[in-house]
Amino acid sequence: MTVEEASEHERSSLLPLAQEGFPYEEVIYPLIVDGHGRVKVKTNWYSAPLSPGWRTAAVVGPSNTG
Repeated sequence: MTVEEASEHERSSLLPLAQEGFPYEEVIYPLIVDGHGRVKVKTNWYSAPLSPGWRTAAVVGPSNTG
């Protein structure tokens, strides 16, 4: 069986594509700026242009840098 034949055979068993999309990004809130002007997003620390104690949010998602 060729790859094309196998693909056509498999295609008949596949479900249709979902009609609704899903979010690519995640909003993380609240993030509180520490005394060094940083916030921790998941496992990484990032500098924030805010005063210590301020609450902020981060949007985390895929990036296309290539």
